[in-house]
Amino acid sequence: MPKIDAYRIDSNTIDGLVPTIFYPTMFSNLRLWLNVSSLVGYTDGQQITQLDDYSGNGFHATQGTAGYRAIYKPNILNGRPVARFDGVNDFYNLTSGAIPYGNESYSVFVVVKENGLNNRGFIGAGVANLNNANCFRFAGNTTFNYWWSNDHQSSAVLSAGTFYFISFMYNNSSGREVFINGTSRGTNSSTARNTTNSNNVIGKTIVGENWDGDIAEIIIYNRALSSTERQTVENYLRTKYYL
Repeated sequence: MPKIDAYRIDSNTIDGLVPTIFYPTMFSNLRLWLNVSSLVGYTDGQQITQLDDYSGNGFHATQGTAGYRAIYKPNILNGRPVARFDGVNDFYNLTSGAIPYGNESYSVFVVVKENGLNNRGFIGAGVANLNNANCFRFAGNTTFNYWWSNDHQSSAVLSAGTFYFISFMYNNSSGREVFINGTSRGTNSSTARNTTNSNNVIGKTIVGENWDGDIAEIIIYNRALSSTERQTVENYLRTKYYL
């Protein structure tokens, strides 16, 4: 059985109680949880055939073509493994609907490192049409969450070759806010999204932009977490990866 990580985050609260542990399934509406640390049976440099979904929804990320798979790299981030993407053609497919669609609110958390500050993406969904996409990538030294209009770009704080935990928050009544290592780096008030449920991918966007770097963890809820809940997830990632 794969191990499910849980971490002490005693400075945060859940439902008014101080927990001794936290893991993402403790909050409702968990849609997708890809956790490289929970994969078993892989050795250094081995291709990862499937990124398992630990949300309980069965949205495993798969890649049937050997040359398009990321490789497993152990002991990279606080003793933890990562999935390393080559920036050329590595990516994984998800079942339609794994990424929140329509105008669902969402809370997306990632732990990533890009080798260079380029237009490289780690999550994609939808189609290239007005407000019908939902993609997440770097754009130089900023983050970029685009819907194919009404796009949201963070302030310029990223550096090449550095790991970050990033939180992309969307409330369909108030708009978006992005947090990098727990600090707010920009807002956007648009609520005009209508993403289709197709073309769900990890390691690129719907128009390529293949990720060149490492992914340690992706957590997606199909609702807007409260500020306290967001901070709880961020503290889980901060503690786990020592960021």
